[in-house]
Amino acid sequence: DHTEKMLKGFGANLEVETLQHKFPTFHGDTIHAETRVLEVTESKSKPDRGIVKVETKGFNQDGKEVCYFIRKVLIWKREFAPDRKRPYDGTDVWAD
Repeated sequence: DHTEKMLKGFGANLEVETLQHKFPTFHGDTIHAETRVLEVTESKSKPDRGIVKVETKGFNQDGKEVCYFIRKVLIWKREFAPDRKRPYDGTDVWAD
């Protein structure tokens, strides 16, 4: 099932309530995001997961807000979450 495969990583997007593109982005831009939790709800069908409503703002390298969205995601509860693995070759990016 597609949702189960998505949940192996972080979770699954369930709903995008609001999506605004506020400023254009271009090839070569560096985008970062800030996200805050607005609401947490227990999943009625999956006791090891919850539904989290988050608000995210995306910014370009000049600090200009380029996008804004509110979405709901289905996500593992901390005690049930699988070990996180980087999708790379296993190299420790913090090793000296």
